[in-house]
Amino acid sequence: SRVTGRSPFAPMVQFTYRDLVISLPSGVNATVTDEGVLEIRGLSRAAPIRMKPCDDERVISSSCTPSERPLPASGTLHKRARTTAPLGCGSVPLSSVDGGDMDESASCGEAVAPPVYPNGGCSDSDEECGGGEQAHDGCPSDDDEHPAAVTSQGLWNAAKAVLDEGAEKAEVPPPVPPPTASLHAFPFPPEAPLRRWEWRPVETIGPTPPARWAHCAAALGGKMLVYGGEALSAAGADGPPQLSDLHAFDAASGEWRRCQDAPHGRAWHTGTVVRGSLDGSSDIFLVFGGEAARSAGGAKGKAAAGGKPQSLSSMLSYDPEFEVWYEAVDRGHRPSARSGHAACLHEQNDASRLLVWGGFSHSSRRFLEPELHELVPTNDWAWRRPLTAGRPPAGCAYASATRLSGGRVLFFGGNDAECSFAQPHLLDLATMEWTSPAASGEVPRPRTGHAAVCLDGERVLVYGGWDYTADGEGFDFRDDAAILDTRSWSWSVPSIQGPPPACRVGHSLVSLPTAGDGRALFLFGGRTEGDRGLGDLFALSPLDH
Repeated sequence: SRVTGRSPFAPMVQFTYRDLVISLPSGVNATVTDEGVLEIRGLSRAAPIRMKPCDDERVISSSCTPSERPLPASGTLHKRARTTAPLGCGSVPLSSVDGGDMDESASCGEAVAPPVYPNGGCSDSDEECGGGEQAHDGCPSDDDEHPAAVTSQGLWNAAKAVLDEGAEKAEVPPPVPPPTASLHAFPFPPEAPLRRWEWRPVETIGPTPPARWAHCAAALGGKMLVYGGEALSAAGADGPPQLSDLHAFDAASGEWRRCQDAPHGRAWHTGTVVRGSLDGSSDIFLVFGGEAARSAGGAKGKAAAGGKPQSLSSMLSYDPEFEVWYEAVDRGHRPSARSGHAACLHEQNDASRLLVWGGFSHSSRRFLEPELHELVPTNDWAWRRPLTAGRPPAGCAYASATRLSGGRVLFFGGNDAECSFAQPHLLDLATMEWTSPAASGEVPRPRTGHAAVCLDGERVLVYGGWDYTADGEGFDFRDDAAILDTRSWSWSVPSIQGPPPACRVGHSLVSLPTAGDGRALFLFGGRTEGDRGLGDLFALSPLDH
C-alpha cells in the first residue's frame, strides 16, 4: 500500500488498490488476499468487509433485485460498510454489498467499489467540485481524464441500465432523494402556543447509563447521544474519574444502547453535531474542551480518582456510522484549555460554524475573557477569532448558548467568582454585534449550570441550574422552567403538569422525535441536593402545540 495523504477531519490513511484510492480511519487494517479479495478489518464489527475486483466498476449484479439490494440515497450499498474520501471539495462513498463475509466465488458485480480520488472526487483542475463545463451522471466518460466521483444518481442510472439489458426488464423503483432536513431544524412550529406542558417519567429498556452530571448530550439521527460527565457517590464524594462512556437513547422505542467508549473521560465539555462532509452524508459528534482529573504524578495521562482537575483543549469526533472515535485534526489557533464553556453551531454563507465562548481555566484559576472562537468544520477545519462590536457579556462559565432564527445566538446565565447572571445577551451573526436587551415579564432568578433549548426559532426554554446561597457558603438549586420570547423580549412561566423531576444542575435537555410524529424535550441526569448524581429520564411535552 502507499500512503498518499491525510484528512483534515480526522486521522485517516489512504492507500491504493488497483485503480482505487481508498481512505480509512487510522487503526483500520486493509489487506489483499492471494485471491485478490480486499479485506478491511478493525471497524466496530466482528466480520471483515470483503470486496472483490470487477471488470466494470459500474456494474451491479443483475441477480440482485432492487428489493434485495436497495440503493440508499447516499450512494452506498450498505451504510455499515462505508468509508469516505478525505474532506476536501466532496465526500465519496466506498461501498460493499453487505456487512458480512463475501463468498469468494461470487460473480463479478457482487461487490461494487466506485472510484475514489485523493481530492474527494474532483479533478486536478482549479475548478471547484461540481463546477466546470463537463456534466457527469456518475459514470466516467471516455473523454474525461479524471472521471467524476460516483454519485447516488449515477450509481442508480448505471444499475438500472444493467438491469434493463436483460431479457426480462426488472421493475425498478425510483431512487430515494437525499435528506434535506437541516441539522438545525427547530422542534416546534412558530404558531404553536407552547404555554401548557407536561412532565412524564420515561420507562426505558436496555442498559441505562449510570447517574452523572456535567455531561453533554445532543440529538443525532433521531437519537440522543450522552457522553462523559462526572459520577457522584451516595456520600457526595467524587467517585471514579470523569466518565468516558457513550450512550444512545431512541425515544421512539424507549431503548438505551451502550456505544463505543471514548479514549478518555471528561466533564463540563461541549458536544455538538456537525456535518462530517460537504454533502451532509456523515454527521459527526464533535466534543471540545472540558476537564479531567490529573494523574497521581501530575503528568498528562490516565486520570486518577481524587486528582485535581485540569482543563482540556483537546477535541474528539465520534463517527456513529463506524462507531469509532477520532482525535480531531484542525488548523489555526485552537481555543485555550477550558471547561464550562458554551458552544453553539450556526450556519452562515451555507457553511456550518461552531462558536465557542467563555469557560474556566483550572491552570490559571480564572474565568476566561469574553472572546469568541469560531471553527468551520465543513470547510477547512480552521479556527478563527471573529471581531465583534458592542459590549460582550462579562467573562463567565456554565452559561448557555442557543441558536435562534435570523442568524442570532442567545447567551444566558452563567457565573463568575462572585455571582450568577440572569441578563440575556444577543449576538447578531450578520453584524457580529453584541446587545443586551432589557427583558420584561416573569424574569427568572439568576442561575448557572442550567439547560436551554430553542423551541421554534424565537422562544427559548430555560430549566434548572443553581446559584450561590446568600451567605456564599453553598448553592441554591433551581427546579423551575421559564420561556423567553425574543420577539417581545418578555419572560413567561409555562403551566406544567405531571410529576416534576427533582431540582438539578449540570443536566441535559434535548429535543427528540417521539412515536406518533410528536416531539418532546428529554431531560437526563444532573446533580441534586445532597450531592447526589441523577440518572433518571423525563420527557417534557407540550399539550397545546
